[in-house]
Amino acid sequence: MTWRGRFPRVRLELPPDAVEHVAKQVGVAASELGFYDFTSRAAKRHRSELRDLTGWHECSLTDQVKLISQLVDVIWHDERREEQVRAELGRQMRVDLIEPPTAAQVAASAGCSARMSAAMTAASRTSS
Repeated sequence: MTWRGRFPRVRLELPPDAVEHVAKQVGVAASELGFYDFTSRAAKRHRSELRDLTGWHECSLTDQVKLISQLVDVIWHDERREEQVRAELGRQMRVDLIEPPTAAQVAASAGCSARMSAAMTAASRTSS
């Protein structure tokens, strides 16, 4: 969870050494993970239990509003490159223990932040 900030969607997203390590801890063969259904109700329950244990939480609408507000400030003062804005968004989510939403939602948040920052920049130029 802390490595990527989110749960894996498929088995191939997990590093083999991590799979081996966890398999040894729980006393099963690493190949057993191939039978785990990442989309099942049990998997959803497991993710919820892990969030409870680790302090992470799903990204709420309130979280998104807060993150966009923080990004607007970053973009307006420091950074405008999209890759850097997304990196800052990911960094802040890890700091706040927020599991990132879908890639499309992350892109939308970054885009919204950029548009708001551009509007603030334009407004500050016209008022000067």
